Amino acid sequence: TTIMHKLFHLILMGFLLCGIMAAFPQTSIAVEDAIIAVVNDDIITLTDLTDYLGSIYLKLKMEGLPEQEIEKIMTDVKKEGIIKLIEDKLVLDEANAIGLEIREELVDERVGKIKNQYPTETKFLEALISQGASITDLENKIRDQLKVNYFIDFHIRSQIFVNPQEITDFYKNNFENFEKPERIKLDSIYISNGSS
Repeated sequence: TTIMHKLFHLILMGFLLCGIMAAFPQTSIAVEDAIIAVVNDDIITLTDLTDYLGSIYLKLKMEGLPEQEIEKIMTDVKKEGIIKLIEDKLVLDEANAIGLEIREELVDERVGKIKNQYPTETKFLEALISQGASITDLENKIRDQLKVNYFIDFHIRSQIFVNPQEITDFYKNNFENFEKPERIKLDSIYISNGSS
């Protein structure tokens, strides 16, 4: 609970800082790299948040999603950005603490998938540059995200166990949500044209 307590204080501090910066917009321009949170002796700055949001935008853009869908996703991400950044930092720190390493083939494979969504490598590089990123930046983001994902899969999801009886009880209590309307299987329809 001390981690949750610290996390709550960090989130509260981040929201207060964002509120102060919104109340004084002329100050927010001068303070571009304000500290918005401290996680395990590492600081998270406003620039980190901007980079985080930019990397998500870049990832969505490189996946070829339509601009309208990207805007919708980014609206949600911006609302939860500070919290997600803190959570990811905590998980990444834990993954690094246990020495979790990602095979370079996995990173290369992920970069390759992103590259393949562009008609040429030049277009891919132009997209990276337009977002102020390099291939190394992209590889590092992918590597960190894979560490976070693997850590969560191994240390958190592997410990989740749902008793089969709980599944049965849930199904029985919510049966109407699983019910399908009556259906008829029709093999063929014969329509007479009246001339026979």
